[in-house]
Amino acid sequence: MQTNDGVAIIVGHNRFGGLAYITELLHRYGYRRVFALVNRRDLLPHLLNMPGLEVVEVANLLSSVALAATVRSIAGYNEVPFLCVADRATFAYLAARRILYGSGDTRYHVPTDGILRARIKPCARLRWNQCHSDSTKWTVISETQDATDRWTLIGGLKPDDALCYIVKPICGFASEMVTKATSWIQVQDAARRIRGYFTTPEMAAATEQMYNLDGNVYHLYRDVLVEECLEGAEYTLDGYSSDDNVSVVVQHKETVWKGKFFGDGGIYSPPDSALEALDPLPPLHFTGPSKTRPAEFEAFVKQTVLALGLKGWSFHGEAVVTRDGSIHYLELNPRPAGGLLWRTAGLHLGMDPVELLVRCHLRIPTHLVKSDWVTVQFPIYADRVGIIKEVIGIDAARRIEYVEFVQAVKGNGDSIDNDEQENYAVFVCIHAPSHLAAREAERCARELLRIEYYDQTN
Repeated sequence: MQTNDGVAIIVGHNRFGGLAYITELLHRYGYRRVFALVNRRDLLPHLLNMPGLEVVEVANLLSSVALAATVRSIAGYNEVPFLCVADRATFAYLAARRILYGSGDTRYHVPTDGILRARIKPCARLRWNQCHSDSTKWTVISETQDATDRWTLIGGLKPDDALCYIVKPICGFASEMVTKATSWIQVQDAARRIRGYFTTPEMAAATEQMYNLDGNVYHLYRDVLVEECLEGAEYTLDGYSSDDNVSVVVQHKETVWKGKFFGDGGIYSPPDSALEALDPLPPLHFTGPSKTRPAEFEAFVKQTVLALGLKGWSFHGEAVVTRDGSIHYLELNPRPAGGLLWRTAGLHLGMDPVELLVRCHLRIPTHLVKSDWVTVQFPIYADRVGIIKEVIGIDAARRIEYVEFVQAVKGNGDSIDNDEQENYAVFVCIHAPSHLAAREAERCARELLRIEYYDQTN
């Protein structure tokens, strides 16, 4: 077991306990002192007293210079495990690694170019076009018409080509500012809002504003990606890659939430190919039967992930299968999934993608044994404005047969200020011997789990 000098460093945190879990993993692999670099210590009161974790406040996590200086102050000139769990900080983190350790291969593995190609969305689309793996039409709205026209020629999506469009930042900001538009005027309005979103002092202070990658220049916070909006059965594709292969778990989004916002319903793996129809209670909606063979997904994921050079790393993709049977990415992220999808994927892979990523970084060989049971992950949303008094039914839900894990991420005193976005309150993970048993466990859990709010009339 490698212990170096016992120090490891993590950049950022997420909302669902990922920092605590990665800290536990690093402790398990011999790194007794873990430093978390965050921009606000007060957001992590539950971690400030965690044994073996030291929380260090960095004023600007989007500055590669600040990150490199902080790492140097902790570890000196020794190379130590250095990971990032925050989407926003990815570009500064990768640049800080170059400042500290150069651009070549280092003791601790990070596939820098693969992460960049996955994170910069049109760069990924361009690679997939070149290997003829994903035929989604797309373009980039740039700040000059010449640049926009060039991207339109490359991606093939012209104004008024589609009935519906998805507009998003090219830099992949954890689904923030992703907008559905039904006309090109709405597309242009959405692009302006995205650019306005990135004019905050925090974003203006980011040291990485532009990347030249594979011969193309990308303005991270000014360029906007536009894709045709495709309908069909939806999936998540979770796993990890080696140098020449991938291990992937296909999880079918049997239902999605269509209310004031778009969100997830029950996500099942393996997909139930015998399921033709489902009649869930609104605002849950059935996405459609799953008819794509596992081998087709595996070939698609292998070709697309390796085309990016994302080797020896975990990934989380979201995809749609259209009526003609074609598989299209909605997105591909160079990190494990959020919620509890990383956990359900791990139940199939034999090891969860978070631990796989840590082992890849530490260059520890891994051999997997897959499980053939059915898993489900779904969230319970806080879907109204108000102050939460209690999340009811958590202990009872944990006692339901085949419920493997229940994670509460909101509780007493938490404020819901916007009911037109995904406000996760609880995540549920189910591990059952059949689709029928899994669906029954989901039904029982949904009946028990409720959000109670303080009466704001008093």
